[in-house]
Amino acid sequence: MNASTKSKTVSSPPPPHVPDTGEQKNRGRLILTRALLCLVVLAVGFGGMNALIRKKKAPPKSAPQPPTLRVSLQEVSLTNVVTQLEGYGVVKALRYTELSPEVSGRVIALPSDLRIGDRVKMDQLLFKIDSRDYASALAEGKAQLTQFKASLERLTTQEKSNRNRKKILASTHRLALKEFQRQQSLFQDDNIGSEANVERAEQAANQTEDQLLLLDQALSLVPAQRAELTAQLDAAQARMKRAALNLERCEVRAPFEGRVTFAALERGQQLMAGQPVLTLADDRMLEIQAPIDSADLRKWLRLKPGSPGAAARGLPPVEPVDVAIRWTESTETLSWRGRLHRLVDFDATTRTATVAIRISEENAKGIFPLIDGMFCEVLIPGKTLKDVILVPASAITYNQKAYLSVSNRLKTVDVTVLRTQGEEVVIRRGLRPGDQLITTRLVAPLEGIALTPVVE
Repeated sequence: MNASTKSKTVSSPPPPHVPDTGEQKNRGRLILTRALLCLVVLAVGFGGMNALIRKKKAPPKSAPQPPTLRVSLQEVSLTNVVTQLEGYGVVKALRYTELSPEVSGRVIALPSDLRIGDRVKMDQLLFKIDSRDYASALAEGKAQLTQFKASLERLTTQEKSNRNRKKILASTHRLALKEFQRQQSLFQDDNIGSEANVERAEQAANQTEDQLLLLDQALSLVPAQRAELTAQLDAAQARMKRAALNLERCEVRAPFEGRVTFAALERGQQLMAGQPVLTLADDRMLEIQAPIDSADLRKWLRLKPGSPGAAARGLPPVEPVDVAIRWTESTETLSWRGRLHRLVDFDATTRTATVAIRISEENAKGIFPLIDGMFCEVLIPGKTLKDVILVPASAITYNQKAYLSVSNRLKTVDVTVLRTQGEEVVIRRGLRPGDQLITTRLVAPLEGIALTPVVE
């Protein structure tokens, strides 16, 4: 046969390995041995656990204890309480003055220490304006005044002279008239003289009469001339006074002792009349206006019988009492003393009444002085509540209940809160002297639960 037609020889896979009988016996013994060891370990563990259980002792049996509350107690007693009305307000100076120049000009003098917060004394020079123009105006006014005075004196002298001349001229006129009549009589009756003599005598009489009329006219104008000169003199005096006043206004001085709260002024600055440049606060007397609740005003504020004027405004006068003042923004306790001064107004919208507290310069002093702008709390003593009970606010619930300790058991009672003052409340009814009041704040405690007093 050819090579292409030869058939390929295909080899068959080897037969699987078949363990013999001895190998199978060894594997069975190994499995059995492992199972026996596991059983032995389990038996040993179970036996040890039983031994430990037998050695354990049961705890002694005791009766269950009832639940208790640890609370703080306060014995209730009667006392007198001075009510306190609380309010808040800003400290303000009693008087502010905004200073501005009354004349225009350039600043030529200015204290170097004139800054916000500086204190100035009364009549201290604050700044000065260039006064040369105003001094010239004053000199001109004085000159005009002198001129009008001289004119008025000259008019008076002239009037006196004219009156004297009038007397002489009247006498001359009478003589000239007599001479005319004599010449006329001689010429007409006796044919003595000449017509020329009569005419000359008549002319002389007419001239003196004309001069007399002119003099009377001049004298009649004197009152009007005097009035005109007097008015001009008064106007000149007014201009001179205004010039003197403007010259005086070139120096601006402090109208009172106070503190600078606003300053916008520099040397060489050109100022206009009426331009605000300084503000002074008279903080020798301070005032706080604080709103308080109208109900507190009606119930607790001490009022005096109203005067007619106060009654018309509906604001009766208050009794002046000492008021405690505290600065709310201080981390330390800073306090001062003021005096209740008056009722300011009543706001029907907020149902509050504003009271004014005055603080003198002496009372405003301290470790830290009370100054304008501080936001403070005021505590105003009001009417005194007699034979009431004062307890911590924590001892009274929101629905006006209190908890008592009666034979070390909790008891709930209803109370009537008359007033709340800070962290304390005033009780009128519901508690009796000697009651053991629980002051610890409790939330829905069980009625009758056992109590354990805690000594604080």
